[in-house]
Amino acid sequence: MSKPAKPLKNPPMRVRQRWQVRAGKWRVWWEPKETLRALGMKVVELDGARPAWSIKQAERLNLEAAERARQSQPQHIKLFEGPQILPKAGTVAALIREYTRSPAWHQLKPATQVDYRNYLRIIQEKWGAHKVDKLTKPIIYNWYEALYARGKLTAAKRTIATLSLLLSYGELKGYNEGNPALRLGMYSPPPRKRVASWPEIDALLEAAAPWPSMACAIALAVYHGQRRKDIVEAERKDVAGNMWRLVRSKRGNLGSFALHPEAIPYIEAAMQGHEDQERLLISEATGRPYTLDGFSKAWVRVRALAVMEMPELADFQFRDFRRTAAHLARMGGASIRDVGDMLGNSVYTDAQLSGTYMPANHESASASVHAIKRPEEAKQRKAK
Repeated sequence: MSKPAKPLKNPPMRVRQRWQVRAGKWRVWWEPKETLRALGMKVVELDGARPAWSIKQAERLNLEAAERARQSQPQHIKLFEGPQILPKAGTVAALIREYTRSPAWHQLKPATQVDYRNYLRIIQEKWGAHKVDKLTKPIIYNWYEALYARGKLTAAKRTIATLSLLLSYGELKGYNEGNPALRLGMYSPPPRKRVASWPEIDALLEAAAPWPSMACAIALAVYHGQRRKDIVEAERKDVAGNMWRLVRSKRGNLGSFALHPEAIPYIEAAMQGHEDQERLLISEATGRPYTLDGFSKAWVRVRALAVMEMPELADFQFRDFRRTAAHLARMGGASIRDVGDMLGNSVYTDAQLSGTYMPANHESASASVHAIKRPEEAKQRKAK
């Protein structure tokens, strides 16, 4: 008896199909890896005679696996929300309270406020009860060295930079004279350079398959290099006619480019069933547009699912897609200026940004090597 075609042509993740010669039929089953089995997931038999039912069962199991993986991850610490009890006058806690209610604070972009809140929370936990005018340069530098010694180099520098911003505001408000957090000679850690390989990108897209909105977000990030906030807040009208037009949230500059052909199917899938919504990305869990926090939680769930298949993705962050897009564009032959237009920043004039988003790579270096050509007349003189 010849082996017939597999009953599931495009099976979901973790579905296995094996032809049983003696029984003369296909065995179809869902099989978790050891990491998922440690979380209580087991092998589940499916039915090759009912492919639609089997696909639905496998997708349900993948959703359950993603949720268990998400719950097994460490939870994020809640952002600083300000003191619940009115702090004593002149303390760091009082200054933080006043600053986060000031016009200077409300002029910041929401994403910037989120970053600052993280570091203000750290500052308040350490210095909240201390008088602002008692903070000296040696005290602050010793704290910086303590933070640095913990191995969190970038966090150490950004925490002190946020403290400097806070003390500059305090100086204007009369809390302190001068800013002791300035000019500390802090070490600048090397910029993050993590980029995704194509197998890693495919693993993330496959993990996101149960959530078309997340698969769409990943495709927009990989193929267009935009920031998380601009992707989350993209509207359906912004991607009309196979073009994406946006005003970037960080710099306020315009962006306009053709959609990548491989991203269009993901965009179309995300749009299905949400014609009454203005936003492009609608959460499958709530039926409403994502908040930035809700999107981050959904991303952690997708990544946790992908890590089960590809453990090296554990250190990959959504922001790394922006760098990945720039890296892949350069490898494909795009100029630095063209990549800068895509990203909407000054990567083509800023050496540090260029090194961060487009580090030297074998392909572009080799292309430069082979671009060196001897003129014909020089070749003839050499032959003589």
